Amino acid sequence: MAKKAESLSDLLEAAYEDDSDFLTETFHELDRLDDEDSYYERAIEVLEECGSLMASKGVDYQGGPVKDDDYYPHGWRSFDTMLTTKVLRFRSVMEQKGSVNFDTADDCLRDLINYAARAIVWMERNK
Repeated sequence: MAKKAESLSDLLEAAYEDDSDFLTETFHELDRLDDEDSYYERAIEVLEECGSLMASKGVDYQGGPVKDDDYYPHGWRSFDTMLTTKVLRFRSVMEQKGSVNFDTADDCLRDLINYAARAIVWMERNK
């Protein structure tokens, strides 16, 4: 980034101008803007982990003749169903007493992030 951002909007504007090392620079600028009790560093790491998870799962889900769009036969409603199901699963896990065997709260939230990202791409492609 050529200049120091003074606000979040300045930071986002700069990101559009120069996206090299965007995540690293974004974290450093956001951390500078809000030093105290910042979640930004870990949040950026979680987003990177979600990207890796999406890539890993994508290998399993994109086999043979099945393509990405095949998973969304009802358009945006397919995403509504997936996101709603994950939110309900998150709620169920959080309200349970004791441990769960599969699909932890963390897993649900990471899936929500990835489904939301896919929904955004679907919407961009189907304007």
